[in-house]
Amino acid sequence: MTTRTQTDRIEPPHEVRDTDKLATLVASMTAEGWTGRPVIAFDDPAYGLMALTGSHRIAAARKAGIAVQVLVLSDLDDDEIVALRSADCRDGAVADLRAIDAPAEVIEVAKQER
Repeated sequence: MTTRTQTDRIEPPHEVRDTDKLATLVASMTAEGWTGRPVIAFDDPAYGLMALTGSHRIAAARKAGIAVQVLVLSDLDDDEIVALRSADCRDGAVADLRAIDAPAEVIEVAKQER
């Protein structure tokens, strides 16, 4: 895996639902930067970079003014993209990624203003 900066926008799986969790993450990221695991995402040809996890981490990184760390699944076939695009996969529940045999790369997505 390699790290590079990408300026493409990343779409979170859902809106922030826990404002206390968000405030805690913003404080942590402001003080320490990104310290946790990366957000898992895939590059959807129709919609761009779509996150499967990390709505609160994405929002906190944006508020803290730091890049979002993203593990991007690549070389997905059409059926895998359709499965990952589904609401069940993107609405708070992580897809069973073990069934998807795809290479992945860690990237940084620069802070994006909404």
